[in-house]
Amino acid sequence: MPTPPCTTTPELWWTTTPTAQQHAAAICHTCPLQAPCALLGADERYGVWGGRTPTERIAAQRGPGWWIDRHGHIRRPCGDGPAYMEHLKHGERCTTCTRAREEQTDARRRRVLAQEHALPAGGSIRGYETHRALGERPCAACLAQIAVRSAASRARQQTAA
Repeated sequence: MPTPPCTTTPELWWTTTPTAQQHAAAICHTCPLQAPCALLGADERYGVWGGRTPTERIAAQRGPGWWIDRHGHIRRPCGDGPAYMEHLKHGERCTTCTRAREEQTDARRRRVLAQEHALPAGGSIRGYETHRALGERPCAACLAQIAVRSAASRARQQTAA
């Protein structure tokens, strides 16, 4: 039986560099022990096993987009709130996750604004603040509520003086 290539240069199969991992995986495809090796390494977080990189094994188990970072942590697919929080936990910035988080925040603010506009007055101070958080000019109904609050505040100050 031929000697598996991973026994002659084992360091190649334990690299964390994606290019080197792909090279090792390509060599694995010529090995007669590829299938049993893939089964043996199915749950391994490190190394190339049976022609599969750690990220490919995780994606096969959990679905597309899952990956393993250079520290061996299993990571979520980018583009949602939990992935954004994982990036923060690891001190990372991800444009895709940041954009998704901003879209979620804007959608939540739009729901709040719709609730505030459904009030009998047609607006509120919270609505005014939500308009500002969205970076837009407040509507007339929300501005009117700010004017009412300001007038009441001035009246209280005058009676207190």
